Amino acid sequence: MKNIDQELKAKFQYSNGTLRNKLGIQRQSELMKVEYQTVSEKTVFLFSHYQKIRPIKSINDLAKIHKFLYGDLYDWAGEFRNYELAKDGTNFMLSHSFPEAIKAINDLIQDIQRDRKPSVSQYAQLLDYLNYFHPFREGNGRSTKTLLVIMAAQKGQYLNYNRQDEQVIEALKNADVKQLEKFIRMETLADKNKIMELAAQQQISDYKKKFLKQRSKRRRP
Repeated sequence: MKNIDQELKAKFQYSNGTLRNKLGIQRQSELMKVEYQTVSEKTVFLFSHYQKIRPIKSINDLAKIHKFLYGDLYDWAGEFRNYELAKDGTNFMLSHSFPEAIKAINDLIQDIQRDRKPSVSQYAQLLDYLNYFHPFREGNGRSTKTLLVIMAAQKGQYLNYNRQDEQVIEALKNADVKQLEKFIRMETLADKNKIMELAAQQQISDYKKKFLKQRSKRRRP
């Protein structure tokens, strides 16, 4: 197991722990900034070209979204992991369970697609399951939320997440679907293009807030 861990670290990380990336960035802080900016811009582009997106049908669509968002940064973007993953004391689904999990997730997606107006509970359940599945090395949360926003928009529903990140993370750790429901706001709108416009605006707003927060930290004496 120790040798496997070392092999994975060598495959995915530079010697200082920063993720290996196509841009050759080896400073963690710089990579995080570039990643956030890149993924934010890609997400806005995706939302702005909503008309070209086909209906979400399966977990394969999550892989496509992940590859689109992170493909400029990482070679493994869009690829499901074949190794085990744990973060901050949370162990995610074992990779040998993926075939059964994929079937269960696809069933959840199809249940949502069959409903004319899916409930917040259904989206929260899918969010919880995808979080435990955690198929990618990084970028699971952003990709999953993007998937759910698109799925909801295709049903004429605007899905927005309350930005109480620490509480959301705690609810995900505890697999607390009822608690997750409280962090999802949903509004029904007739104009699907308007929904995606709102989603894009929210993404831009989130990016600006994060950028301004980073600038404020740098200016402190």
